[in-house]
Amino acid sequence: MFEQVLTQAGLTENQALIYEILVKNGLMPAGAVCKKTPLKRGLVYKILDELTEIGLVEKKGKAS
Repeated sequence: MFEQVLTQAGLTENQALIYEILVKNGLMPAGAVCKKTPLKRGLVYKILDELTEIGLVEKKGKAS
């Protein structure tokens, strides 16, 4: 839905896809993000790291 706007803002298609999933669903573990995309797990983790680097998402530690 917002992927086109996000790509125009400078995100890659895959970054936009994952960012939109997080915006729609809120805080999610990386594994849950993987299940909502057609992307392979390793690529999802790489993209999440990229989004963290540019300040769009934050990593949260596991609850103990």
